[in-house]
Amino acid sequence: PNTSCLCSVDRNLPHLHGKLRVADNFEDEWFTVFLLFHISSTFPDLSIRVWDSDGEFLLIEAAYHLPRWLNPQNSLNRVFIRQGQLHIVPKARIPNPTLTDSLNFIVNFGQEAIAAEPVQLAVKNRILEYPEKAWRNMHVVRVRVPAAVAQVLSQEPCLIALAVEGFYDRDIDTM
Repeated sequence: PNTSCLCSVDRNLPHLHGKLRVADNFEDEWFTVFLLFHISSTFPDLSIRVWDSDGEFLLIEAAYHLPRWLNPQNSLNRVFIRQGQLHIVPKARIPNPTLTDSLNFIVNFGQEAIAAEPVQLAVKNRILEYPEKAWRNMHVVRVRVPAAVAQVLSQEPCLIALAVEGFYDRDIDTM
């Protein structure tokens, strides 16, 4: 089992799992959130959970509008995107939710979990300009590399981002 996937605890839980490495470009992270909201609107039976190394970053964006009971210590398995809305599983209904508990709750009692309008707006205002903003953030550069490097990059295009990051993050010792 893949221990990096929190869903692997429950083998009967059908799910997709992915990772995104954004480095310094947090706009990629927010573009992904835009896409996830769109996907959840298109496929209304999906429940989506997203977090980063800081934790529930959707809640961080809406921090001034959250219920007083919600904090980083009790937010695990509470925050979901479903049907184009942000859902927060209420502590009063499930004090210490497992992932399965929360998913069952938002499927069966989803209206109770829909986050308040100010919370929705805080997150949705952050992704409001997408997808146009993503186009403005795109950069195209032509680079000449040895044929062997070009062949490797054509087979493994994900290495391009690592190469750019290595170039971008270099210091005097690594040059």
